Amino acid sequence: MSITEETIRRRKEINTDLNIIGAGMGGEVHKELKELLAHELWINGKISHNEYINLIHNYVESFRKEKQ
Repeated sequence: MSITEETIRRRKEINTDLNIIGAGMGGEVHKELKELLAHELWINGKISHNEYINLIHNYVESFRKEKQ
């Protein structure tokens, strides 16, 4: 896939989302969250934005449960 304005926009959105998640969790985002396959799937149009958000949400919830 060639780099398009949409690809750049999606990458910036991912970085913003990761910063928000990190702030909400009190610091740095876990390395595994940064490396989730879901990011590339959404950037490349393989999954919808809703599917992407659900995958991120599920990951964060599972991480929270592990910390409890």
